[in-house]
Amino acid sequence: TKENFKVVSGLNVAQSGYTENFTFLEDGKVKTDPVNSNLYHYNGYIYTYTHFPKDFDWTLGVSVDSVDAQDARFFDSGTQVNPKAGLIWRPTNDTTLRIAAARSLKRTALSNQTIEPTQVAGFNQYFDDFSGGSSWLYGIGLDQKIGNKFYGGLEFFARDLSLPSIDKKFDIDTKFKFNERHYNAYLNWNITPKLVSTASFNLEEFYGDNGRAPLSTITYDAKAGIKYFDNSGLFFTFDAEYVNQRAEWGLYNIATEDAPIKHNQFVLFNTGIGYRLPKRYGIIQLDIKNLFDRQFNYQSLGPRTVQSGDNGQLPPFLPDRTILARFTLTF
Repeated sequence: TKENFKVVSGLNVAQSGYTENFTFLEDGKVKTDPVNSNLYHYNGYIYTYTHFPKDFDWTLGVSVDSVDAQDARFFDSGTQVNPKAGLIWRPTNDTTLRIAAARSLKRTALSNQTIEPTQVAGFNQYFDDFSGGSSWLYGIGLDQKIGNKFYGGLEFFARDLSLPSIDKKFDIDTKFKFNERHYNAYLNWNITPKLVSTASFNLEEFYGDNGRAPLSTITYDAKAGIKYFDNSGLFFTFDAEYVNQRAEWGLYNIATEDAPIKHNQFVLFNTGIGYRLPKRYGIIQLDIKNLFDRQFNYQSLGPRTVQSGDNGQLPPFLPDRTILARFTLTF
């Protein structure tokens, strides 16, 4: 029936062009060379969603990405086919099992926007990698309701990445290999109709390709907090977060004082206040991250992704007090 089967499909065409100066060392002299990039990215996709048999939701799909790097120095042309598969199984009213596997290509569009489905069985398939990076995602998760007060879950997903390192001027065409492993757990407790307690634990293992992408990190992140929701629409949040990270750099002698960050741990406190507009028209929210302005060292995603200065995401932790104001309007 139509209620048990749905198809989502689309086509995208994106063109981007820009110029930036590239500084390099040649014959013992520092030189600057303007880099002109002109990229055409063509994308097509189709996803099918099937509810059969009872309590089973299947996702099957495929997308095709084709990049035409006509004048781009740091990109190469090519086509990649990306299969997608996912399953959501609800064996009981309180239990949900999710399984997914998907391949994807990071879009070259500067806006990083798409109307293509970004999740497969509840797992994100698109991340803020370098443009043109290819990745495989494998994930499994379990969500469980415990009585009327508790809701928790466990999740594991792995990513195998291949990020381009191309410079046509010097005839360089290599791939950086990365492997990520994520172990997540969470538990929410509805203490009262207005008060909720939350707790989560995340372990991220990241392994670089020795000699070319030498960074490897292991990061533990544990968080506990409370959220209060008033009938007037006001709400308040407060949480404490403990972070413990170990990093290894293959190109450095870690016995010297010049070695990068090897191990660091810190505790951060965050808070926020907001107001939900009547009739769910939107939310006004003010958040304070790192409330007590704690200074620390943390190895962010820089070696494997685009940072905020290049239209990427902010690091998850900042060693300064940060105030964020948000206004969301829903029509």
